[in-house]
Amino acid sequence: MALLMAVLLATIAVGNLCPTKVSFLPGMRYYAGNWDISTWCLTESATGKIQKHANGIGLLQHKALESIAGPEGTDIVMHRGLAFRAMYAHGRAVLTLLNRVIPAGREHEYTVIEGEMVAAYALGWSFGDGHLHNECLIRALHERCRFEPGEVRVIIIDGQPIQRQRQEYRLVDAATGEFERGTFDVADLVVRQPWQDDVPVRVISGARV
Repeated sequence: MALLMAVLLATIAVGNLCPTKVSFLPGMRYYAGNWDISTWCLTESATGKIQKHANGIGLLQHKALESIAGPEGTDIVMHRGLAFRAMYAHGRAVLTLLNRVIPAGREHEYTVIEGEMVAAYALGWSFGDGHLHNECLIRALHERCRFEPGEVRVIIIDGQPIQRQRQEYRLVDAATGEFERGTFDVADLVVRQPWQDDVPVRVISGARV
């Protein structure tokens, strides 16, 4: 029993000091505060490649919705998902980073979908854990689908370590790899409303492409 308790406490400690190393479930972060997430931006051609080559379960979320609600209804539901994410502090960073990850002038070409929905399709499991839909899943899908540059753009946000008051993000193109990395302060998130997309970011490496 003592050994079990020691392992549990060590896992929780590491999960909060280094959240990128431990799933948010054993790290007991749950939905309090923030955790690892990703947001995927897919062109229509990328969606077709994923559904043709990835051997997933059913249809990707937006395509499943289209079969029920049509394009306009699907657009409403998908934006409601973004609104739900923005109710959490780190969701406000997602809205800001969408302006950086999608090439200027091409916003209408992309469908924005939660990474956990991509994981649910490709892996059959998600539970909102960003460890399942980070660079590993991006590489696995690219190996099967051979995306062209710009077809799939992904925002990856790491959970906040308990000892630091900021979060790190990465912007990744599935074909060419990471093209920007930076940080933002949690304090800048919590003072903003869910619809605001002007969170200040500090770029560590790369530049918007």
